[in-house]
Amino acid sequence: MSKPSFLTQSFGRKSLSIIVVSILSLLILSEAVSSQENEATDRQAAFRKIVQSYVEAGKVGYDKGYYEQAVKTFVMAQGYQEYLTVAGREELRAHLDKAQTATAKRKLALEKFQTADQLIKQNRLIEAKTHLENLRSNEFLNKDEQTQIATVLKQIDIQITNDKASPLITAEKPDVIAEEIRKPGEQQDGQIQKIVDLYRTSMKYYRAGQLEKAREGFVKVAASGLIPPPMKKTIEGYLAEIDKRAPQKTEKEPVIDKKTEMIAVIKPKVFNFEAAVSDVNEAELVEPELVAPEVVELKPAQPQVTATKVASPVTGEGTYIEQITKQRNILRTYTGTVVNNAVTKANNLMNEGKFDKAKQEVEAAEFVVNENQIHLGEVLFKEYSGTLKALTEKIAENQAQQTQQAEQEKRKSAIEAQKSFREQMEQDRQTRIAELMENALAYQKQQQYKAALGQLESLLALDPQNDEALVLKDTLEDVIYFRKQLEVQKDVDKQRADTLLRTDQSGIAYAEELTYP
Repeated sequence: MSKPSFLTQSFGRKSLSIIVVSILSLLILSEAVSSQENEATDRQAAFRKIVQSYVEAGKVGYDKGYYEQAVKTFVMAQGYQEYLTVAGREELRAHLDKAQTATAKRKLALEKFQTADQLIKQNRLIEAKTHLENLRSNEFLNKDEQTQIATVLKQIDIQITNDKASPLITAEKPDVIAEEIRKPGEQQDGQIQKIVDLYRTSMKYYRAGQLEKAREGFVKVAASGLIPPPMKKTIEGYLAEIDKRAPQKTEKEPVIDKKTEMIAVIKPKVFNFEAAVSDVNEAELVEPELVAPEVVELKPAQPQVTATKVASPVTGEGTYIEQITKQRNILRTYTGTVVNNAVTKANNLMNEGKFDKAKQEVEAAEFVVNENQIHLGEVLFKEYSGTLKALTEKIAENQAQQTQQAEQEKRKSAIEAQKSFREQMEQDRQTRIAELMENALAYQKQQQYKAALGQLESLLALDPQNDEALVLKDTLEDVIYFRKQLEVQKDVDKQRADTLLRTDQSGIAYAEELTYP
């Protein structure tokens, strides 16, 4: 009975309330700290996933050859490396170093490629070839660049070969030429000479605008079977052009019958027709006043045959120089047509985004121009070469622009995706905050103040400056403390009432005798 009085006298009712409230506060704070630790762990895991997605994006860019973009992505991920593990940080640092090294090596390779391009412009082909050979297997150049290097190397080899293979021209007297033409095989030579004369006559008709006569001669020449494939392809081009101009008059030509008729009267060839037909081409290697035939060496299997590079004009169709001039004009016209067609096709393919095919068209035209360089002369050769070179540079520039645009689109897409991700995270965060506030208010109405306080603690972990949550938290804490004080006061009053009751009972004067145990 003296113990309650001692407690009341030593501490008082207010001191007991403070002790009880302190104990409850410690319990609530321990629960809040554990809740905050769980929320912090979840947030760190979410940021770790984001950083890992950046690392994966950088690795994909590196594998595709976008080294500069990979470096930027790794640097962006490095800004959040505190959310990674130790192993993750080491891996990120290794990827960044690797991407930076690749970027530097690729830049060096491109500089060497530009150096080779300058050497080619200076006609220092051997030095340029050495640079390009070193770059052929460079792993930091993409497939298109390696293909371009291989193509340039082929063109350099062709140019070097053409420079070394200069034709030898020997001056012979006209009577020697005539004597060589009158060698054995006169019957076969007559057939071939007729085809040559027919071809020249047909070209005269073609230039004069008499397309029907020209077509008839071209058909006979093409059907003879005595002309080389390149010349036949040229004649087919003339026939196609004539058919476009007068299609209604070309359907009656019996090409197959004439070919059969021509073949029927031709005996096994002894005379080298290809050498005879190529007389005009070979003769154009020098100026007209220096042109002279070259006697070709005899083959061991045919000792009786002597083929000449230049045929003597036997038909009386103008002078020899006139015939050479006509053939030169034909080749120049053909080369100009090839260049114009290549420019048109390359522009169309370039507009369609087919840069590789456009480059192939230009390369084919360049081959024709280089092959007919001596026939074109210096002025036309420079004009055609300059046109094709400008077109090649235009293709490369447009391809680079398209590649740059594609990279910009990818970069823009990545930025938009990142922005969308952040917006989605912010939206989820606001949704979660609203949900926690709603739960806290619901628990408050149900007088579950501790549960409501837990919801507010989670809310403040997401938004520490939320005014509504801070005010409600203070209110709930006051209510909880007030209820605790009321409970303690009720207990004190109860114990005091019990003590007084027992005291009053002990002071009752009973009339009967009491028997104590």
